[in-house]
Amino acid sequence: MAVQYECCDVEFSKRVLIIVLLVIFAGLMSGLTLGLMSLSLVDLEVLAKSGTPHDRNNAGEISLLALWKLTITYIFLQYWDKFVFL
Repeated sequence: MAVQYECCDVEFSKRVLIIVLLVIFAGLMSGLTLGLMSLSLVDLEVLAKSGTPHDRNNAGEISLLALWKLTITYIFLQYWDKFVFL
């Protein structure tokens, strides 16, 4: 049974807004993930040793994530069904 919405109905506008916001959020998360995964450990070590103090601090924090990204991905995928099907 399909639900019919009129073009200018409040529910229709609300659903369109939610869809647009979710697509923008997905694009943002995809870009951030791509940026994080594209950093190599060598780049982070160079920034940690020769960057500005702010860059050194950030490179140190991100390098911990870069070292653990495979483990985090494995744990997330292992328990994915428990999070999705609550």
